[in-house]
Amino acid sequence: MFTNINYNSKNDTRSIDMCNVQENCAWILDGANALVGLDCIASSMNGNWFVEEIQSCLKQYMKMALPLKDVVKHTLQMVNEKWKKLVKEEYFDIHMPSACCAIVAVREMELEYFVLGNCEVIANYENDQSHSVSDLRLQLLDAKLLEITRASMKERRMTSMQSRNFTNQMLVENRLRRNMEDGYFVLGEDIDVVENALTGTFPLQGLTRISLVANGFEQYIHCDKIAKILDAYIEKDRDLEFVDIYEQMLKKQSMNLPLARYVQEQIASKTTVVCFDVTTRNYLTTQEVRECEH
Repeated sequence: MFTNINYNSKNDTRSIDMCNVQENCAWILDGANALVGLDCIASSMNGNWFVEEIQSCLKQYMKMALPLKDVVKHTLQMVNEKWKKLVKEEYFDIHMPSACCAIVAVREMELEYFVLGNCEVIANYENDQSHSVSDLRLQLLDAKLLEITRASMKERRMTSMQSRNFTNQMLVENRLRRNMEDGYFVLGEDIDVVENALTGTFPLQGLTRISLVANGFEQYIHCDKIAKILDAYIEKDRDLEFVDIYEQMLKKQSMNLPLARYVQEQIASKTTVVCFDVTTRNYLTTQEVRECEH
């Protein structure tokens, strides 16, 4: 059913991505190293290790034709058990690598999708119709932050220096909101994160092509600007005044998708895409025969 696979990557050497396309299922993974490194963890136990483990587990569980939420949950359970054996309990969460994903699988007469983190699924249909599902929750946090900063400067509630410090601290704060309410969600330490994924189905009828896109997660959360302030920020107490200002103003801001797209493209313009054609004629005929038999 899935044929004519094309893979294109504009990522640099920091990319940690991987994809797999089988007859009736496919996925793309975009990994990232832990926000806070640990000397006690071997350098090999990083985003690459995490993505490879997820890839291996997905190959196993996708054969069972379970709902994608269950597939991902079983995968995280297995990977997390391996991680627990590598690190002490107090280092389990924030020091764990993470990954974004976009997964699709044929389920009866529909195409099920599961998107979590900085990834996207694009479904193309006959007559030039298309549908897209993308997770931009981290980008939206940054977009709202920029709106707050610009509004504060315009109304002269902050000086230029104060605004710069505020923005730097809150960019890091946004990234520390991993798998938290009002934050963003990725594959990592929380198995129940599957409940926060973007899930649903596309009809198979008329579906001609699927594209799975990874938008440079490692570069986005570890961009040069943030890397310079992350270590110092973690080591010192967070400035609660800035955090409180952000929390209060965040509630007043509306979601601004165009601005989020702009932030995403400016900080991480590297993407990886895997595309493949969808041939449904024989599959639909087989399904119709089964239905007639029953």
